Amino acid sequence: MLAVLPNGSCLTRFQDLRVRAIDADITLTTSSGQRITGRFRRATTPLDHRHDPAEALARLSDERWETRSAFYPLRHTLLTGRVLRSQNPRGLEQEVWALLTVYQTQRMAMVDAIKSLPGADPDRASLTVALQAARDQLVCADHALSDPSDCTVSGIATAVPSALLPSRRSRTSARKVKCPTSRYPAHPTSERPLTSQNIIGLAIEIQTQLPASATHSHSGQRNQVLQLMRTEPHRPWHARELATALAYAQHGSFCVQLGRWAREGLLDRTADATYRLAPDCLPPEASPTDSQCP
Repeated sequence: MLAVLPNGSCLTRFQDLRVRAIDADITLTTSSGQRITGRFRRATTPLDHRHDPAEALARLSDERWETRSAFYPLRHTLLTGRVLRSQNPRGLEQEVWALLTVYQTQRMAMVDAIKSLPGADPDRASLTVALQAARDQLVCADHALSDPSDCTVSGIATAVPSALLPSRRSRTSARKVKCPTSRYPAHPTSERPLTSQNIIGLAIEIQTQLPASATHSHSGQRNQVLQLMRTEPHRPWHARELATALAYAQHGSFCVQLGRWAREGLLDRTADATYRLAPDCLPPEASPTDSQCP
């Protein structure tokens, strides 16, 4: 834990990658009145808590599941339930790459098409409609002489916005695993409902990483020092200046702690008992090389 941010999230790092850890209690209220609460932790690379609030990032938890379910159409839509035809590893690899190429190209065209409708959710674009439009365009050779990079002439650009799917419902249900030795589904131990139910309420409470009882512990002291030094991140700070500002009476042990944090890579020693923030601990606005990728 490099520092605790004002909204409760904290800065940390995985080897050379700086991330922000967010702990949140998420409470769902279903249409049947059932309340389900769970603790979730997210590690994300957007480090600025002002530009990317912790609660806004926590609300994106359900969106991440789409990265798993989005590839279902590879079998159900593109292959219509069929299995791959090749009988050797090289042929299977070729088929998989072909399917992924077609699928990703379709998705890119769908996103470009949905941009023509301001405010429309990309989830409402239909892959079936896009696939049929692409097939018709290939069979009929429409716009064969046009610029292929211009998506405005694509049949997908016209078909997808005109046949949007209904808005996706927020739903929840228990995750089920089929038992290979029984035709009856196993009852999961989760408190979530066995059948899918609509979510009518969603409450998110961000949990602070550092409890109040740890204010005078080494980790609490470290966070106070780092937060103070971030007010002027590029200048050196003398140990006595820091101890006076934070009302620490034990200057000797405090200097020992500063030396330990310097060995851990949190501080850079510039002179005797004088330190400044290490590059990894600079705030995002003071470190232009920080990655802000989601």
